[in-house]
Amino acid sequence: MKRKLAVAIDNTLWDLIRPWIGLYNVLYKDDVQYEDITQYEFFDRLKTESKSEMLNLLTSEGFWDSVFPYENSYEYLKKLNDEYQLYIVTSTSYRTPRDKFDRLFDIFDFLTEDQLIITSNKTLLNIDIMVDDCIDHLTEGNYMKFLIDAPYNRSANDDTIIRVDDLKD
Repeated sequence: MKRKLAVAIDNTLWDLIRPWIGLYNVLYKDDVQYEDITQYEFFDRLKTESKSEMLNLLTSEGFWDSVFPYENSYEYLKKLNDEYQLYIVTSTSYRTPRDKFDRLFDIFDFLTEDQLIITSNKTLLNIDIMVDDCIDHLTEGNYMKFLIDAPYNRSANDDTIIRVDDLKD
Protein backbone atom coordinates (compact mmCIF):
# COMPACT_ATOMS: atom_id res chain seq x y z
CA MET A 1 0.00 0.00 0.00
CA LYS A 2 1.32 3.41 -0.98
CA ARG A 3 2.09 6.01 1.68
CA LYS A 4 -0.18 9.08 1.75
CA LEU A 5 1.50 12.33 0.76
CA ALA A 6 -0.11 15.78 0.92
CA VAL A 7 1.45 18.69 -0.96
CA ALA A 8 0.31 22.29 -0.57
CA ILE A 9 -0.43 24.35 -3.68
CA ASP A 10 0.49 27.97 -3.05
CA ASN A 11 4.22 28.69 -2.79
CA THR A 12 4.93 24.97 -2.86
CA LEU A 13 3.84 23.95 -6.37
CA TRP A 14 3.62 27.42 -7.80
CA ASP A 15 4.64 30.97 -7.02
CA LEU A 16 1.63 32.86 -5.66
CA ILE A 17 3.44 35.57 -3.69
CA ARG A 18 5.29 37.31 -6.54
CA PRO A 19 2.26 37.86 -8.82
CA TRP A 20 0.13 38.78 -5.80
CA ILE A 21 2.51 41.44 -4.49
CA GLY A 22 3.18 42.51 -8.08
CA LEU A 23 -0.51 43.31 -8.55
CA TYR A 24 -0.58 44.96 -5.12
CA ASN A 25 2.44 47.13 -6.05
CA VAL A 26 0.74 48.33 -9.24
CA LEU A 27 -2.61 49.09 -7.59
CA TYR A 28 -1.21 50.73 -4.44
CA LYS A 29 1.92 52.29 -5.96
CA ASP A 30 4.19 50.46 -3.57
CA ASP A 31 7.47 48.56 -4.01
CA VAL A 32 7.20 45.45 -1.85
CA GLN A 33 9.63 42.72 -2.89
CA TYR A 34 9.47 38.96 -2.27
CA GLU A 35 12.33 39.09 0.24
CA ASP A 36 10.42 41.77 2.19
CA ILE A 37 7.78 39.20 3.12
CA THR A 38 9.28 37.92 6.37
CA GLN A 39 6.14 36.56 8.00
CA TYR A 40 3.39 34.36 6.61
CA GLU A 41 0.60 36.78 7.55
CA PHE A 42 2.16 39.80 5.86
CA PHE A 43 -0.95 41.91 5.26
CA ASP A 44 -0.35 44.32 8.13
CA ARG A 45 2.89 45.47 6.50
CA LEU A 46 1.08 46.70 3.38
CA LYS A 47 -0.79 49.88 2.52
CA THR A 48 -4.13 48.09 2.14
CA GLU A 49 -6.73 48.79 4.79
CA SER A 50 -7.62 45.18 5.49
CA LYS A 51 -6.74 41.57 4.92
CA SER A 52 -9.94 41.14 2.91
CA GLU A 53 -8.81 43.89 0.53
CA MET A 54 -5.61 41.95 -0.17
CA LEU A 55 -7.52 38.68 -0.53
CA ASN A 56 -9.86 40.34 -3.03
CA LEU A 57 -6.89 40.75 -5.37
CA LEU A 58 -7.02 36.97 -5.85
CA THR A 59 -10.40 37.39 -7.54
CA SER A 60 -9.11 39.94 -10.06
CA GLU A 61 -9.91 39.11 -13.67
CA GLY A 62 -7.09 36.98 -15.10
CA PHE A 63 -5.06 36.93 -11.87
CA TRP A 64 -4.58 33.15 -11.88
CA ASP A 65 -3.20 33.30 -15.43
CA SER A 66 -0.20 35.15 -13.92
CA VAL A 67 0.58 32.31 -11.50
CA PHE A 68 3.14 29.82 -12.80
CA PRO A 69 4.56 26.58 -11.41
CA TYR A 70 8.04 26.47 -9.99
CA GLU A 71 10.71 25.06 -12.24
CA ASN A 72 10.45 21.26 -12.41
CA SER A 73 7.42 21.10 -10.09
CA TYR A 74 5.40 19.32 -12.80
CA GLU A 75 8.09 16.68 -13.26
CA TYR A 76 8.63 16.05 -9.55
CA LEU A 77 4.94 16.12 -8.63
CA LYS A 78 4.20 13.61 -11.40
CA LYS A 79 6.91 11.34 -10.02
CA LEU A 80 5.47 11.68 -6.51
CA ASN A 81 2.01 10.95 -7.91
CA ASP A 82 3.33 7.66 -9.26
CA GLU A 83 5.10 6.70 -6.02
CA TYR A 84 2.59 7.85 -3.37
CA GLN A 85 -1.10 8.19 -2.76
CA LEU A 86 -0.89 11.90 -3.54
CA TYR A 87 -3.23 14.62 -2.31
CA ILE A 88 -3.08 18.29 -3.11
CA VAL A 89 -4.13 20.28 -0.07
CA THR A 90 -4.93 23.95 0.34
CA SER A 91 -6.29 26.13 3.10
CA THR A 92 -7.83 28.38 0.46
CA SER A 93 -11.02 30.16 1.40
CA TYR A 94 -14.23 28.83 -0.12
CA ARG A 95 -14.54 32.28 -1.72
CA THR A 96 -11.48 31.67 -3.87
CA PRO A 97 -12.49 31.66 -7.50
CA ARG A 98 -12.76 28.46 -9.44
CA ASP A 99 -10.04 29.94 -11.68
CA LYS A 100 -7.44 28.82 -9.15
CA PHE A 101 -8.46 25.20 -9.37
CA ASP A 102 -8.93 25.30 -13.14
CA ARG A 103 -5.37 26.62 -13.35
CA LEU A 104 -4.13 23.84 -11.05
CA PHE A 105 -5.68 21.10 -13.18
CA ASP A 106 -4.57 22.74 -16.44
CA ILE A 107 -0.95 22.86 -15.33
CA PHE A 108 -0.83 19.54 -13.48
CA ASP A 109 -2.96 17.63 -15.96
CA PHE A 110 -2.33 14.23 -14.36
CA LEU A 111 -4.14 15.25 -11.15
CA THR A 112 -7.81 14.48 -10.54
CA GLU A 113 -10.40 16.35 -8.53
CA ASP A 114 -10.46 13.42 -6.08
CA GLN A 115 -6.92 14.36 -5.08
CA LEU A 116 -7.85 17.91 -4.02
CA ILE A 117 -8.48 18.63 -0.34
CA ILE A 118 -9.58 22.06 0.89
CA THR A 119 -9.27 22.58 4.64
CA SER A 120 -8.27 25.36 6.98
CA ASN A 121 -6.81 22.79 9.41
CA LYS A 122 -4.34 20.57 7.58
CA THR A 123 -3.22 18.96 10.85
CA LEU A 124 -6.46 16.94 10.83
CA LEU A 125 -5.39 15.00 7.75
CA ASN A 126 -4.65 11.30 8.12
CA ILE A 127 -1.49 11.25 6.00
CA ASP A 128 2.08 10.04 6.26
CA ILE A 129 3.91 13.04 4.80
CA MET A 130 3.12 16.76 4.41
CA VAL A 131 4.95 19.30 2.24
CA ASP A 132 4.00 22.92 2.88
CA ASP A 133 5.44 26.44 3.02
CA CYS A 134 3.46 27.48 6.10
CA ILE A 135 5.00 26.47 9.41
CA ASP A 136 1.58 26.58 11.11
CA HIS A 137 0.45 23.59 9.03
CA LEU A 138 3.46 21.58 10.14
CA THR A 139 3.92 22.26 13.85
CA GLU A 140 1.20 19.78 14.80
CA GLY A 141 -0.02 16.71 13.00
CA ASN A 142 1.19 13.15 13.19
CA TYR A 143 3.10 12.96 9.91
CA MET A 144 6.57 13.51 8.48
CA LYS A 145 6.96 17.26 7.79
CA PHE A 146 8.79 19.05 4.99
CA LEU A 147 8.89 22.86 4.93
CA ILE A 148 9.50 24.60 1.60
CA ASP A 149 11.99 27.38 2.36
CA ALA A 150 10.72 30.96 2.00
CA PRO A 151 11.64 34.34 3.53
CA TYR A 152 8.50 34.28 5.69
CA ASN A 153 9.34 30.96 7.37
CA ARG A 154 13.09 31.27 7.91
CA SER A 155 12.72 32.08 11.60
CA ALA A 156 10.97 28.74 12.16
CA ASN A 157 13.02 26.37 14.26
CA ASP A 158 11.51 22.95 14.87
CA ASP A 159 13.53 19.74 15.04
CA THR A 160 10.57 17.70 13.73
CA ILE A 161 10.47 19.61 10.43
CA ILE A 162 12.83 19.11 7.50
CA ARG A 163 13.51 22.29 5.51
CA VAL A 164 13.80 21.84 1.73
CA ASP A 165 14.16 24.15 -1.25
CA ASP A 166 11.63 22.41 -3.51
CA LEU A 167 9.93 19.10 -4.34
CA LYS A 168 13.17 17.74 -5.75
CA ASP A 169 14.70 17.69 -2.27
